[in-house]
Amino acid sequence: AGGFGMNTGLQDAHNLAWRLTLLLKNEASGSSLINAKSILGKYERDRKPIASQNAALSVRNYQRTLRIARACYLDAQHPQLLIKLLDSPPINFLPLHSRREMFQKLVQVAMMPLRSLEASSTASKSLHANYIESNVRAILESGGSLPLVFPSFELGFAYDEEKNNWNPNAAMDTAGYVPRVKVGHRLPHVVVEVFDASKDQNVCLTERDVASMKVHSEKGFSDCISLADISSQLRQKLSVVDPIFNLLPVFSENIDDRTNTAKLIKSIADEFEMNTVVTPVFPKRPRSKFEGVVLVDKNQKLYTLAKREALPGTADNSNDQIAIIMVRPDGHVASVSWIHEAYANDNNSYNYFDQIR
Repeated sequence: AGGFGMNTGLQDAHNLAWRLTLLLKNEASGSSLINAKSILGKYERDRKPIASQNAALSVRNYQRTLRIARACYLDAQHPQLLIKLLDSPPINFLPLHSRREMFQKLVQVAMMPLRSLEASSTASKSLHANYIESNVRAILESGGSLPLVFPSFELGFAYDEEKNNWNPNAAMDTAGYVPRVKVGHRLPHVVVEVFDASKDQNVCLTERDVASMKVHSEKGFSDCISLADISSQLRQKLSVVDPIFNLLPVFSENIDDRTNTAKLIKSIADEFEMNTVVTPVFPKRPRSKFEGVVLVDKNQKLYTLAKREALPGTADNSNDQIAIIMVRPDGHVASVSWIHEAYANDNNSYNYFDQIR
């Protein structure tokens, strides 16, 4: 609750694990596609700023806990002072059991300010006890106690220059999480249907069913997934063991499902040599046949979020464009590019690869 040691450690391990796996698989196959110095060097670039930010947050949280202690007239330095006293001559020459008894009695003395709170009724409490309660109540009502959630740190941590230079103050610690389709950020939580386009079938649950977990196995829970964990969920669905990159061509409502769109997706898949799964995202089930799995985002949440982050000159105001989103094995966005719908209907136009590399 505020220490962030386990959060940071798990994120460190996850980030390093997929890098090492890709590197070892690359070396075993004799390929030179992945550069060891590059992929491992980026690990420190990713994780060091996050670790520093989490450590600073933990210190601020520790200071928050001391506010309550001080309101009760307790001093966080007392235990260290007691230990130092007991380890100093002549007391340190006493037998261990004697020093232990002395320590326990001194602790009882230090905790005396809290004993006045033991009275069962307000009327029987001393003026001192009422004053302590008033101090603690003022801290709690002002929001000065230790918060329980830190959305911007737990969900909003990102691997980009803007976040690396982020230096939040105490007032920003509990700021809300803002989902963003931006390089370095986690792919936002968007519930999508997993549709087998080649078989023209799927079984889907509603977003409410997924959120409440009130589902039945015969309804096919695995056919609805969250994009926030797309890599691991697609790995399970496709029975893939190794970490995978996910390439998501995200189509808008205005783009028709034409035959050349299927060719576009296949050519993208053929272009990448790494463990890359290309999974198109449509606002509705495609009319034309595709090989493999497609995702259906009925509310176009992903396309809308991507459009919001588009840099000037990379995406126009129309919806006749395709967002090409590359997602790393740990769920963070590796790249976002835009190509015009015309590319999908031009058999001779494949120069869009310069935009997505």
